[in-house]
Amino acid sequence: TNTASCSFTYADGATVSNTFTINPANLSYTTVTLDPASGTYTGSVHNRPTYTLTYNGKQLVEGTDYIVDANWSGDFTNVGSCNLILKGNGNFTGYKTLTYTIGKATPTANLFEMTLPQNPVYDGITKFPVTVAPKTPDLGEITAVKYDGSTEAPVNAGTYKVTVDVAESENYNAIYDLELGSFTVAPAAGSI
Repeated sequence: TNTASCSFTYADGATVSNTFTINPANLSYTTVTLDPASGTYTGSVHNRPTYTLTYNGKQLVEGTDYIVDANWSGDFTNVGSCNLILKGNGNFTGYKTLTYTIGKATPTANLFEMTLPQNPVYDGITKFPVTVAPKTPDLGEITAVKYDGSTEAPVNAGTYKVTVDVAESENYNAIYDLELGSFTVAPAAGSI
């Protein structure tokens, strides 16, 4: 808080004086720009974002206009929010919390290992299931393995597209019909 005085003298010699107070602005009214503003889960530690604060178009200066009251909190690897608390200084008062959010990733085919049946040949009886396993433990549960849309492992000769349904987990969204590849059941020897 600063005080200032001013006085004004009229042409007739009369003088008017006044003292007024200049109150600091509240840091909560500043505009924050985070770079990057948010992130998506990658399994690796995210870099802490850079930030700028502006007030009425003027960029604020750390140490002059604000100080770091509490360093970044939170986990910069997993899904969630990380917060930094700033405290007003000089011409600013109050606090400002900056929030960096890490969102869930969507599973992709390269996160799964698919084991195909060995030399599948039609015999009219044998089913040819595919084994699918996640390459990372933080993926959701595989709830279905499908062959051209059916959860029944194929028996007949033909080429089958393999897709999976995966449940949501702490760091990944759920996904349905994620295509992993295909395999072929050969016709029986001598068949056309």
